[in-house]
Amino acid sequence: MIRAIFAVASATFKSTARSKLSVALILFSIGLFAAISLMTASSLNEGERLLKDLGLFLGSTIASLSTLALCAQTLYRDLERKSLFTLATKPISRSVIIWGKFIGICLTSAALVSLFCFAWFILAWRLSVPWELIMLKAWTLVWLESVLIGSVAMMFGSFSSPLISSILAFGVMLIGRFSEDIIRLQERSIKIGEPNMILDLAREALILVPPLPLFNVTEQVVYRSPIPPSYLLNAALTTTSYSAICIVFASVLFARRDLT
Repeated sequence: MIRAIFAVASATFKSTARSKLSVALILFSIGLFAAISLMTASSLNEGERLLKDLGLFLGSTIASLSTLALCAQTLYRDLERKSLFTLATKPISRSVIIWGKFIGICLTSAALVSLFCFAWFILAWRLSVPWELIMLKAWTLVWLESVLIGSVAMMFGSFSSPLISSILAFGVMLIGRFSEDIIRLQERSIKIGEPNMILDLAREALILVPPLPLFNVTEQVVYRSPIPPSYLLNAALTTTSYSAICIVFASVLFARRDLT
């Protein structure tokens, strides 16, 4: 079973790594980082802060959206190409297909984030910004966040079309990233004596949404606050547990899906 999972993962990685989407995202990211270079070079005493702030924001957004798109469309694309029927006729379960494809896309995401990280350090060297270990930790968190969001998209993609899956996963991503703002608004409405039913429901729904602010350490990076190993471990465990739950649900849903 493990060998079958890694065989599917390897095939998925090769397919997604050379797909038009991955190439487009790589070129797009290079253009964005070039824009960051121009912006930081023109600022006064703010180059380092902008490079860290914008670099992590853009890298996180691109990595998350790319992983989301790949996970949302991978099963549907293989159904269109009829390649999934070939896999389905082999003596492997559909859960193996789900796990293999998810791991393969996670590897693709790791490659993309590594590229972003390399580009960032090149820009930092060009702008004479000192290299710091904390940036490697920040980019690791960027990858973990993209994996978590990808698992949500894979779960939706196991029973719906790429468009619907992408919209639903993107909605979860937005709510997760703005969860702290939702909590503050809900608490403020209660404090001033004007409770809001929508905010109350949104606050309750947050229990199902991944804690994406956990992966945003831009403030710590900008102000050189330490990121202890325990923080990274907590983020890794959160990603692993949440992603595992999503992929288990995806396996169950995909097993019940009619492929004809």
